[in-house]
Amino acid sequence: MRRMEDKAYTHLFNDILGKTLQLSENPSQFGEYLTQQIRELIGARIIIIAVVDEAHPSKIFSVFPVRKTEWANQNMVLNLIMLSFDFETIQYLQSATCPENIALLLKSLEIDNAIAIPLIAANRKVGSILLLDIMDLNGIESIMSLLTRLSGVFALVIRNSNFYQTMENQVIGRTIELKKRNNELLEREQELIRFNEEYEVLNEELTENINKTEEINKQLVEAIHRAEKSELQARDILQTAMDGYWAVDLQGRIKDTNEISCKTLGYSRDELLNMNIADIVSAVTKDEIKTHFEKILKKGEDRFESKLRRKNGQIIKVELSAKMRPTQNLIVAFFHDITKRKQAEETLRKSEALYRNLVEELPDGVYKSTHDGKFVDVNPAMVSMLGYSGKEELMAIDIKTQLYFSIEDRESVVLQEKYKETGVYRMKKKDGSEIWVEDHGWLNFDKKSNILYHEGIMRDVTERRRAELDLQNKNEELNIKNTFIQTILDNLPIGLSLHDIHQGETIYMNKKFEEIYGWASNEIKTVDLFFEKVYPDETYRQQIMNRVMADINSGDPKRMHWENNLITGKDGSQRIVNSVNIPLTEQNTMVSTVMDITELHHIQNDLKQAKEKAEESDRLKSAFLANMSHEIRTPMNGILGFAQLLKEQNLTGNQQKEYIRIIEKSGVRMLNIINDIVDISKIESGQMKVHLTETNVNDQLEYLHHFFKTEAENNGLQLYITNNLPKNEATIVTDREKLYAILTNLIKNAIKYTNEGSIEFGCKTVQMVHEPSVHEPSVHESSIHESSIQFYVTDTGIGVPKDRQEAIFDRFIQADIADKMARQGAGLGLSISKAYVEMMGGTMWVESQEKVGSTFYFTLPYQPVTNEEQPIKNELLADQEVIQKEPGVPRLKIVIAEDDDASTEYMSILLQKFVKEIIKVKTGTQAVEACLNHPDIDLVLMDIKMPEMDGYEATRQIRKFNTKVRIVAQTANAFTGDKNKAIEAGCDDYLSKPIKKEELLNLIEKSLNK
Repeated sequence: MRRMEDKAYTHLFNDILGKTLQLSENPSQFGEYLTQQIRELIGARIIIIAVVDEAHPSKIFSVFPVRKTEWANQNMVLNLIMLSFDFETIQYLQSATCPENIALLLKSLEIDNAIAIPLIAANRKVGSILLLDIMDLNGIESIMSLLTRLSGVFALVIRNSNFYQTMENQVIGRTIELKKRNNELLEREQELIRFNEEYEVLNEELTENINKTEEINKQLVEAIHRAEKSELQARDILQTAMDGYWAVDLQGRIKDTNEISCKTLGYSRDELLNMNIADIVSAVTKDEIKTHFEKILKKGEDRFESKLRRKNGQIIKVELSAKMRPTQNLIVAFFHDITKRKQAEETLRKSEALYRNLVEELPDGVYKSTHDGKFVDVNPAMVSMLGYSGKEELMAIDIKTQLYFSIEDRESVVLQEKYKETGVYRMKKKDGSEIWVEDHGWLNFDKKSNILYHEGIMRDVTERRRAELDLQNKNEELNIKNTFIQTILDNLPIGLSLHDIHQGETIYMNKKFEEIYGWASNEIKTVDLFFEKVYPDETYRQQIMNRVMADINSGDPKRMHWENNLITGKDGSQRIVNSVNIPLTEQNTMVSTVMDITELHHIQNDLKQAKEKAEESDRLKSAFLANMSHEIRTPMNGILGFAQLLKEQNLTGNQQKEYIRIIEKSGVRMLNIINDIVDISKIESGQMKVHLTETNVNDQLEYLHHFFKTEAENNGLQLYITNNLPKNEATIVTDREKLYAILTNLIKNAIKYTNEGSIEFGCKTVQMVHEPSVHEPSVHESSIHESSIQFYVTDTGIGVPKDRQEAIFDRFIQADIADKMARQGAGLGLSISKAYVEMMGGTMWVESQEKVGSTFYFTLPYQPVTNEEQPIKNELLADQEVIQKEPGVPRLKIVIAEDDDASTEYMSILLQKFVKEIIKVKTGTQAVEACLNHPDIDLVLMDIKMPEMDGYEATRQIRKFNTKVRIVAQTANAFTGDKNKAIEAGCDDYLSKPIKKEELLNLIEKSLNK
């Protein structure tokens, strides 16, 4: 593995080195490539390359990502860069361990760690590379070693790039200044020529007209003054010029020069004026100077490069610009020292030559091609690899059609190069044979993101590929065999293990063995370790080991069987196993088999417990049935009894109202009992569903407080509400109806079991720390952003004995004949409430002390509705609203589809004030015919369970010819699925029997307002 890693880093080293040398002539591209490559290599958040600059303490060379450039130029980052210049070797810096001054900067910049790479070339500090916030420290030592090896090359390239850039800027600046000076001199020269021409004109006029001599002389004197003034100005310009200046006669004698010329050559002005140009020009270039003199005399000017010898013998390279002044028989020359520029060009040339030599000598193929499939450059290794006779032959082919077997191969290569990935794919040699190559390619783009070139390094891996395929085939065959054997062993119904007898080492364990004990083979490598983990109790372990050794030493095969051994698994659980050990003496191996019989023991225990539980269940159900008989017969007695009394004559109005009130109360009590039985049935059958809606908790609590306040006060109790939820955070997503049912049940129980004192209920947000049981879980108060909302109901009632606090959540416990606390009710309320809470993802528990009181808690997931600009009206309150106004004119035509005469008569009486006609039918078929014969029907009250055709099918038939009539389903079934089925069949609404007057009138109001 280490060798593969070194090989990978060597390959990476070559890649980076090649690209570095390639980009050495382009500082901006090199900086961008280097920072991006280092970031991909080590996973740093920010990469900064800084260079030592005379003009600035620290100069930013490159930053990646580029958007961090402004950030990198802040003072703290620049101070960090300055400190990094002091390092002589690569440094890994952590804010917790590095020097205090650096640590302070790292913390201020919120940087946890960094790597500083000093850039040193020729024992001279060039700059440094900073890698800030390393995100992946895996293999950091190898990467730092690689960066150390490359730092010298980076330093050299950055120094040369920086130097080249500086020189280029100086050359451009000097060239601009020189051109400006030359233009000024040419202007002065033209002015002198113009003055000379004026002088000649004056002389001619003097000859022609002697009478005008005085005037001409006067003009001549003025012209001479102007010429002298211009000459002085020209001399001032020459003396202050940035380039050297000579005025040379035709024999090469220097007649005039300037200060920069003296400074450059190391001579004084007087020394130069006594010298010939041949004394200064290098001996190698004297013949060239002669040639240039002849060219100047012939063409009037020349521009060339030459070499001059300074006074100290040093040879410098210059660029000369010379021009002939025929009127003065002088040659005016300007020269500029280009020694440093030439040195930079030579350095660059050597660098390019080195890169070219490396490319030419590389054993791997190197290529550069256009996007349309033409090679621009290849090295000899590339030519040889693809089987071509020469570079020109390979560069003449079409890459797309002659190097790839299919267009898909070519597209996969382009995709790989786009993402700078190394790919392995096949190519076609000249003779048509297949070759597999490993290609590390990349794309070069122009400023508009168009592809300019494909570049990369390619290696022939055909033999490696074939070896890999052969090895893969052999491995597949071996894997098939091993898989077959392993499958057999892993699917054995018993555990199997092999151990070295002498060494006591574990050789093999199958899956069943690991499953039984819970330990993997690498976790129990020796027999001693096996015994230590499986039998953690030292005394018991020693007993087992003594028994095992005694049985093995006896040599009796019958004693190799051990039954009902108690072992401890990895998770701490205890299991019961039967095991057999078979010693293979010649193979020095012990074969051990083990069978887990824990479940068998559990089954036996479960059967026993099931029998006991069945007996207990029978007892509880018998008690439940007896209690149900009592609970149903009791309100039924009130209903039938007072209904009989209502038949008596001479009853006062108050007596009638009281009898009716008792009948209604008894009916509600019986309906509650039936609802509880239906709910527990739906919970047990899995038909009870959770319907999540937006629910305002504050409104729920306020409504319950308003609803129960009168009942509590009638019982001599105070009812308090505590609400810790802000108004804008009180709306959550939950099942509104179930939440209402839970709170209602708990408050009703509190009133029922509290003789005096008070009841308080409310909610707050909490964070659950662990899974709770019936007892109080570990919770702590939290902010509104935590995960749970906790409700509670506290009373000062009779309390619950500690040994009954778990039992009260069991079904039928209220009907337990041994329960001395049993009061009116079916004993299902808390069981239903607990089931509702758990269905909604919460927990319920109780804290209670006898004769002091109880607090019932339950939690629900806190899912707030964050965008709550408009308050949501509490639907519980809305459900209780009853229409207060009756329509002035009866105008509804209604069909009542109901097979029960009492129900039909009841609804007819309720609706008589609001209708103009009621059509009564008893079957679904009659309901369809009524709607077909009366298209002006406004409302259909559709019973679901009717003869001939049920309400679902009748609704579907009606919807085929009448989509506007309002259809309301009515059923005595209490399952949620019935409502959904009714809506799917085409009903507009749903009523559950017994039908309440308020609900029915609300539906009528909707129809009137339709």
